[in-house]
Amino acid sequence: MPLKFSKRYDVCWVIVNPQEIKKISRIIQEVYNNAIKDYEIDYKKYKESKGETDYPTKPSLRYKIQYSHNTIRCNTIEDLIPVLDDEKISSFEIQFNSSNLDISVNLNHAKYCGSYNYFDIAGLDKVKVNGLFNSLKEAVDSFQKQSSVFKEYKIPITIVLSFICGIILIGVSSLFWDFYFYLSHTPVQNITISDNVKNLIKISIVPILIFGSLLGGMGPAFYISDKISDLYPSVELNTGPDYGQSEKRKRDSLYTIITIIVIPLILTIAGILIK
Repeated sequence: MPLKFSKRYDVCWVIVNPQEIKKISRIIQEVYNNAIKDYEIDYKKYKESKGETDYPTKPSLRYKIQYSHNTIRCNTIEDLIPVLDDEKISSFEIQFNSSNLDISVNLNHAKYCGSYNYFDIAGLDKVKVNGLFNSLKEAVDSFQKQSSVFKEYKIPITIVLSFICGIILIGVSSLFWDFYFYLSHTPVQNITISDNVKNLIKISIVPILIFGSLLGGMGPAFYISDKISDLYPSVELNTGPDYGQSEKRKRDSLYTIITIIVIPLILTIAGILIK
């Protein structure tokens, strides 16, 4: 009999720790335990009826974890706990099937939101489907939130980075401005720059330096923006030891670099240019 009612929930912008995986697993494990009890009752009735009733379908529960080119499949979450604590996993799946209810959970370490992070429930009983859906949704909504700022506002951030890179390039370009003044006041092989040429250079060199530096800053800005976005996966499976959390470690390094180097450097260059 086809399962009539179904609901799906897409998971995005979360950091999934082992505790959250265990929480979802226990919800589905309880559903499985209750289904097994119902199956045992139906099987007993089948035996007592001597085959006059339909043979009951035994519920199944399967877990799957992928990490470091390895795949583990098992039937209880207890078998997976050591992996969650010791390994950086790339995907986690739960599949529950019975005659009147199906549950699928898929969590993948992914950069972008998509169809590979979700949970899906289908069943014959609408009330039961809605109840399980709300329980799983509440569990997922309690996950630690991932910052989506760098992906949602990538264009404005890239523009700001272009200006920052441009300011740095302007600071470097100011060296050529000083060199111009040195040239304009120093004879070179008895040749001096005329006043008209000096004025032309003075009028044109400032906008050329500014706009050229800002345009030149777009290249490194796009590269930096892409690299920063990669540090914030839409779904981050944060399992295993801390040294295996590459995105987290890089984010901490990024905050340190911005605080200690980038901000003071920008303020210094801005102060020089204002003078």
